[in-house]
Amino acid sequence: FREDLYYRLNTFTIQLPALRERMEDLPLLVDHFVSCFSRELGQPIAGVSAECMQLLNNYTWPGNIRELQSAIKYAIVRCTTNVLTPDCLPAFVGPQPKAPTVPAAPQQAANASGAAAGNVSVSPEQLGTVRAFVQQLLKSGKDELHDVVHSEVDRVLFAEVLRHCQGHQSQAAELLGISRTTFRTRLQSLGLSVGKMLQQRTANDESVV
Repeated sequence: FREDLYYRLNTFTIQLPALRERMEDLPLLVDHFVSCFSRELGQPIAGVSAECMQLLNNYTWPGNIRELQSAIKYAIVRCTTNVLTPDCLPAFVGPQPKAPTVPAAPQQAANASGAAAGNVSVSPEQLGTVRAFVQQLLKSGKDELHDVVHSEVDRVLFAEVLRHCQGHQSQAAELLGISRTTFRTRLQSLGLSVGKMLQQRTANDESVV
């Protein structure tokens, strides 16, 4: 190993500013990632709506290019048309939901109406589990944490939805709000097997009996 190897190779250094400091590049980057992930996921996307692009421009992108890359991939997986819209974007980029207007009534009535409408809230115990998982990742020194967490959540989500639909991929894709092609592509990328999941469910049911 040559001690001067670094200095022989390090002849020219380019300082690349953060994405938030060169937002004029954002449309080009978005078009590039949309084109790449459309081919990778088998989801033909013609473009990005003006409202969606505005939200992407308004976000500061603390995670730089990798965060943008992950957000576009997430949006394409969720997209059910050939144009990305604000509803496709991750929650941290997309439009913030409006706070529901609660009339002057007892809190129990408000909670009952929320349950009747099908609203599901995350319990403190569930949030604690997610928080512990994130803290474990931080201690491990891993990078690209958004991709790691996103993949783990998708792995659980896709597996449970598929089990709920008893292996019917079309029903599972419809329940997730994505095309069957996108669903099958994502299953493969997550390393999930329909047959193995159904066998596991059958084994679990037999053990209960």
